[in-house]
Amino acid sequence: MTTGAPKQVIKYLQDDLNSLDTYNTNQIKETPTETLTLKDISQNPDGTWNQNDNIIENPVQLPITKKRSDIEDLENKIESFRESAEILDRKILDLNNQINYKKSQIVSLVSSAVGLGCSVGSLIFGSDPLIVNSVQIGFGRTVYQDQANNKIYSGLTDYSARNPFISDSTVALSISNVGDGYVTVTSNNDGSSVGIYRTVNTINHPVPVTATCVGYASSIDSIAAELTGLRSQRDLYLTDLNNIKDGKLGEEIILWGEKSADERIDIIKTDTKNLMNSISSVPDFQ
Repeated sequence: MTTGAPKQVIKYLQDDLNSLDTYNTNQIKETPTETLTLKDISQNPDGTWNQNDNIIENPVQLPITKKRSDIEDLENKIESFRESAEILDRKILDLNNQINYKKSQIVSLVSSAVGLGCSVGSLIFGSDPLIVNSVQIGFGRTVYQDQANNKIYSGLTDYSARNPFISDSTVALSISNVGDGYVTVTSNNDGSSVGIYRTVNTINHPVPVTATCVGYASSIDSIAAELTGLRSQRDLYLTDLNNIKDGKLGEEIILWGEKSADERIDIIKTDTKNLMNSISSVPDFQ
């Protein structure tokens, strides 16, 4: 027979099991009425008395009813946060798409210039920053997309998980996940390849196409300059957006705590019983 402190531990664990067996039961013998009637008694000027009945909602709720109400309130809060975050995520996604479209325009203009026989610079090798008109658009000779990512704790919707933060993933921001996640991050020239860049010179073009080639070079510089403004607009939304997502995360953590207790109740009971059996079987505790 287990004695001493181990015996006391088993007793505590048994108490826990008893509590778990009654978890989510109402634990109230009588169901509260939905409304209460308050008696309002007042005296008239002639000395007689009046009685008025004021019917109000009963603030007393069954534990299960109260918990369901709390969960519904949390879900509504989270959805409001998510819808607000979605608005700003869409702004960031739209601006990032504009940036990458302009990068594709640059690559297309370079390709057209090469095809027309314009004077172009040599292919660049290596991984140094690729700068066009004082704006970085890639590395080496390759133009890369700007990236907008969504960081997500997928465990926050797995109410049987032991740790909601164990699965921390980074996914590309898209229409399918705007508003989701706990933070949005952007990065320049960190996405997939757009294409190869070569400098289109402003001189030494074949005479028949000189004006066209110079026009290509000018257009490339102008488009590159636009990237700076678009990036500034995009990143301006990040602070407000991530403040909203942080607020949403707080509510999601509370909701996970409420729901995971329900989902994991059987797991906890099994673990508790196994622990009790384990303690009981230790020879040194006998």
